[in-house]
Amino acid sequence: MMSRRLRSIVVVLFSVAVAGVLALPVIVVVDMALFETEPADQSVLTKPPEALFSQYTCLEWPATATIVSTGDGHSGLFNNEGEFHLVFDTDRATLDEWLAEPPPWQQSQWKRGPVPTEIGFHCNFGSDGVAAVSDEGKTSEYSGDPQLVQLLGSNRIWYAAHERCCKSLRWHNGSLLVIDLKNNRGWLSVWDF
Repeated sequence: MMSRRLRSIVVVLFSVAVAGVLALPVIVVVDMALFETEPADQSVLTKPPEALFSQYTCLEWPATATIVSTGDGHSGLFNNEGEFHLVFDTDRATLDEWLAEPPPWQQSQWKRGPVPTEIGFHCNFGSDGVAAVSDEGKTSEYSGDPQLVQLLGSNRIWYAAHERCCKSLRWHNGSLLVIDLKNNRGWLSVWDF
């Protein structure tokens, strides 16, 4: 259960009363914890990463998979902003099987890398992450964690991405699954910013 520590803001409101009589200032103290939300699915907080992988992707967790890195940085005042990530190794046959089928999130087909910077810069996979850098109107490139720069910028990977937010705030919330056949590795990121 989320802590209900009092986070208050004092707001001074001035208003004019009816018939031109000035009303006194009103001071309102608001407990900001009232605006915090718990995840809709409380079981997410207790599920193992393998179960979350299946929940987020609708793919079966491979029996041969081993977790390389996992973490969940969701926190914050509104809607638990942050990123869940899971990096795992598995066998080539499983990855080939996934690539032969439509990808998660009702996407029509897997896309060949590199991952567009407008998507990839949201993901840090437990590292320092990457930034999207552009030089005088040229196509953006990744900068930052060398392993992620190499992964996300590679044309040897396959990926599926799903935008879960609004047209006015592109890729604010999203999901990304990267398949790296060279290393038989999967990278899943689910972010809410």
